[in-house]
Amino acid sequence: MLPHRQNYASPLIISFLLAFAMCFPLLAQDRVQPARDYKAGEEFYAPLNGIKFRVPEGWSGYVPMGTDVFSMRLDSARELDIMVRAGADNLEQIKARLDQGSEMARGIFARPIGEFEINGSRVTGSFYFSNDKSRKGHVLAKCGEFGKCATMVVITPAPSHEKYKDLLAGIADNLFFVAPTLEEQFADYDWSVQLRGKYLVLYEGTNTSLKANHLWLCSDGTFRSKAERKGEQKGQAGPYSGNKKGTYRLMGMGMQGRLVLEYKKADDLDIILTLKDQQVYLNGDRYVVSNNTKCN
Repeated sequence: MLPHRQNYASPLIISFLLAFAMCFPLLAQDRVQPARDYKAGEEFYAPLNGIKFRVPEGWSGYVPMGTDVFSMRLDSARELDIMVRAGADNLEQIKARLDQGSEMARGIFARPIGEFEINGSRVTGSFYFSNDKSRKGHVLAKCGEFGKCATMVVITPAPSHEKYKDLLAGIADNLFFVAPTLEEQFADYDWSVQLRGKYLVLYEGTNTSLKANHLWLCSDGTFRSKAERKGEQKGQAGPYSGNKKGTYRLMGMGMQGRLVLEYKKADDLDIILTLKDQQVYLNGDRYVVSNNTKCN
């Protein structure tokens, strides 16, 4: 999306999407690129799922690195977000899951509004949130001839739901299925290009502890970091706790690279970067990567 935000979908929406158990491949270079803005008319290709997609006029899109959701926003209506996920599936299984509804968190449910319907190669229907009457959602799932499907979800303010609930049909017309291929992923992934100017975050929270690492890698080679520890994790960040600054170096091509953080008031950190299951890991911890707003 054009406006860079650290969170491109609320945990509520992401949890609902994860219930579909699909996979949208994050590929490099001439294929779909994470942490990049896609503008109207631009196309990308996801070979593992055999999907080609063109961003419709009036929309912009974004794949936050470390997630498997393609997020789009209507430029003329800031309240609209569409989330897209894809993977091996079929219409009957998708309909059964949607008709059942899903628990997004303890006591918070996405409930179907009526029964979801299969029409040709698509499943459509609407849902509401059990704890939030101010918003509703609409779902369209589209399947191709190669055993792959894409599911799209739009969340709208409840008063606008009828106005926008058919919007996904036009979005789906811009998505095409082709024969999937097993092209090698990330062979030409350049860490110094892909992570420069990005925001990386690790967040692990429970009822009794919090571990949060924030890292802003600026395009000029400087960085800002913030390490938070609470509860059972308190004190474990050591000299890197709180807000820190310094310079950084990114090295490596392919599935593994290095990030060296040179702190002004702490020892340097030499971090192993890894791509695993289409996610980014720093010293074995998975981080979400998105565009950086702290350096502007």
